[in-house]
Amino acid sequence: AALPSLFEAKRRIGDKGYVSDEFREALKVQQTKACIPPRSNMKVQQKYLKRMYKQRYKVECMFGSLKD
Repeated sequence: AALPSLFEAKRRIGDKGYVSDEFREALKVQQTKACIPPRSNMKVQQKYLKRMYKQRYKVECMFGSLKD
């Protein structure tokens, strides 16, 4: 399945809801690296950049506080 691309990105950051093999394969086809933490029950634990994911979390929390 092809992913719609709003812009070309070298890396996509997502939460654990986007950790499926199909999503990772679609990113690979687009030559985009995934920064998605694996679920704890997955047999193969994929590596991700923890520092980059923490920055994503901070931005998400900021938007959540702005909504309140």
